[in-house]
Amino acid sequence: MKKSEKIVNMLQYENVDTSALSFAVADLTKADGWAEAMKGIDYVLHVASPLDGNNHEDSTLIPIAKSGVENVFSAAIRVGVKKIVMTSNEAANYPDKKDTNPSIDETFWTDMDNKWITNYQRSKIIAEKTAWEMIGKQSHTKLATILPGAILGPYMNKKTQQYGSDF
Repeated sequence: MKKSEKIVNMLQYENVDTSALSFAVADLTKADGWAEAMKGIDYVLHVASPLDGNNHEDSTLIPIAKSGVENVFSAAIRVGVKKIVMTSNEAANYPDKKDTNPSIDETFWTDMDNKWITNYQRSKIIAEKTAWEMIGKQSHTKLATILPGAILGPYMNKKTQQYGSDF
């Protein structure tokens, strides 16, 4: 069974209307396919980011996350997407543990030399900075980022038992 079929089955099991759902295949590290996938789209949720299992120190996470933003955002801007919502990470505004009274707002960025952060977290910082730089160079497409510290909660009903864990 193809991954798209598994997703449709899972959503339908949860009583989600999938009649307008479509799929496109694209690679974060390549520009090919993104613009075609976004034609006629007004909004993009950019939630993809590399995470190599338990290896949060893998240095390849950084260029993949950055190229993913560059490819997705370039295509979205080129085709006239109205807004991108990007899942970033609290790592983007993580103060040094020695700072007992940090002042954190939308202008604060984590120090990339902070010894407490991993390459995964660095990849999220670089990806978000890249996103804001790209958005700042044009005026049509807007950006909102969310910076969760953790994502917790149950899987969709019986997801792993019924559809397998290879999502």
